[in-house]
Amino acid sequence: GSCELQRIAKHLGVKLKTKRFRKILPELPIDSSSPLFIYDPNKCVLCGRCVWVCQEKLGKGTIGFAYRGFRRMVTTFGDEPMGRSGCKDCSECVAVCPVGALVFKSEAH
Repeated sequence: GSCELQRIAKHLGVKLKTKRFRKILPELPIDSSSPLFIYDPNKCVLCGRCVWVCQEKLGKGTIGFAYRGFRRMVTTFGDEPMGRSGCKDCSECVAVCPVGALVFKSEAH
């Protein structure tokens, strides 16, 4: 696929899924409120690339990290859906996401 993490794991011969560890995090809702892209927080690995490009490169700060520990996530101010957050749909965050947590609607399956 188009996932950078999957390509690296395949190249290194590493399995990404293991049966040894049970999933302890809750299933979070997928945000498809943006007209251009979908955000699936369940796929996010908290690398911070989207936060960096939005805050540092573009100076927008529409998205950022919230909470601590297992609850930590990338979200908008006030946990608003992307479509109501003030996001201008520049989609730079989609371009830098290495795991497909942010994908264009036209590429989603």
